[in-house]
Amino acid sequence: MYLTRLVLHNYRNFHTLSLSFDKPMNIFYGGNAQGKTNLLESIFFAATARSYRTTEDVNLIRWEEPYTYVKAEFIRRNQPHTVEIGLAKGEKQLKLDGKVLPRRAELIGNLVVVLFTPDDLYLVKGEPALRRRFIDLAIAQINNHYLFALQQYHRVVKQRNFAFRQVKFEKAHRDTVTVWNKQLIQYGSEIILTRKETLLKMNERTQMNYQRISGSSQTLTLYYETSFSEEEMLDFETLSRAYHQKLDELSSKEFELGVTLLGPHRDDILIFIDGHDLKSFGSQGEQRSAVIAMKLAEIEYIQNQLGESPIVALDDFISELDERRVEYISAVLLQQQCQTFITAVHPLRLAEIEAVAQYQIENGSIK
Repeated sequence: MYLTRLVLHNYRNFHTLSLSFDKPMNIFYGGNAQGKTNLLESIFFAATARSYRTTEDVNLIRWEEPYTYVKAEFIRRNQPHTVEIGLAKGEKQLKLDGKVLPRRAELIGNLVVVLFTPDDLYLVKGEPALRRRFIDLAIAQINNHYLFALQQYHRVVKQRNFAFRQVKFEKAHRDTVTVWNKQLIQYGSEIILTRKETLLKMNERTQMNYQRISGSSQTLTLYYETSFSEEEMLDFETLSRAYHQKLDELSSKEFELGVTLLGPHRDDILIFIDGHDLKSFGSQGEQRSAVIAMKLAEIEYIQNQLGESPIVALDDFISELDERRVEYISAVLLQQQCQTFITAVHPLRLAEIEAVAQYQIENGSIK
């Protein structure tokens, strides 16, 4: 997969930009608030129709302009494709190869981007939602069925929680809650089994990357923490039965608290080194090495599933790492033939590599 051209109109601090790429490693450098992160964000936005920096689309529109427009031309499986996203206040239009897409889900998975940001360094010690987002984004970009299940599951949880409030405050019948149980079990079971299977596939690559990054022989292992035992997760039917039984057992407590207490929205990924919880007992260096190992394993997992490498975006990630880790990441990305986009304050020594192009960003333009 290869991004060949990026076009921006009224995106953040960019008025107009058209930039072509012909190198596998591209570095956007410049001072703070000049626009280098905005460029990287626009690439992720073209892939997912969402920003990783804001939940409000209106923030992407240049100040005092009525709209923003992002166009990404890319090569996938040796075929050219184009993604276009037009965004005005209250309206968003998505196109793939000139065809309007009615849903965001139809866009995701065409241009596949793996993102590194400084926030990823909190992947180990942060809240479970960060780790759920890590695994969900890795799977959703290559599995449309999983993305659909994930979207439907969150819709069901939202509706079910609203129904709890109706029962509690409006004296609605309990059936307004239990009517959602069948869909909750169906989509929740699919999500749990897919996450578990994915982590099993990623574990070996995570372990190998960790040992090479850290220079140690310690064993790094990822575990999927859920309310269900291994025996209950043998297959979809077995898990569905266990899911139904546990919902029955939790029914009184759920009605008392008014929230859905069981399901993948409450699960976590546990990260252990030699049997110890890295979140509680790991050093900062061990935690950073584990994050890098997990993100590189994500790239390799996507590559194995797609049969080609995803695009990689590293937003100010390099400045947080020592030279050894930077060199390892760069070597892996070049070996995996990943087209990579990096933001940095200064030009990087990687420019000594022939496959690198550097772009100085100043005040929303390429200087």
